[in-house]
Amino acid sequence: MSTLLERLKGAAKPAQEAKSAPKDSNDTGQSSRAGKVLIGGHFDPAVRSALLSIRVDHPEKTTQALLEEALDLLFERYKKPQAARVR
Repeated sequence: MSTLLERLKGAAKPAQEAKSAPKDSNDTGQSSRAGKVLIGGHFDPAVRSALLSIRVDHPEKTTQALLEEALDLLFERYKKPQAARVR
């Protein structure tokens, strides 16, 4: 049986293999994304490895949940309303 880390690494696809995004980003067919926006960035591969390592230690947390937590900590630091986590 594979570990969570191996499964997570295997799930990541190179950009060339990923499906292209629909023209209308609001037309994803996933209701959980309705009314949401994508916020992204380009990071060193070590950042992804560190994030996966946290997921291995905390399998109950999704990448989405970890990013929401990180953004709310950033908002708190700069005295902005904590709006990332769905409440």
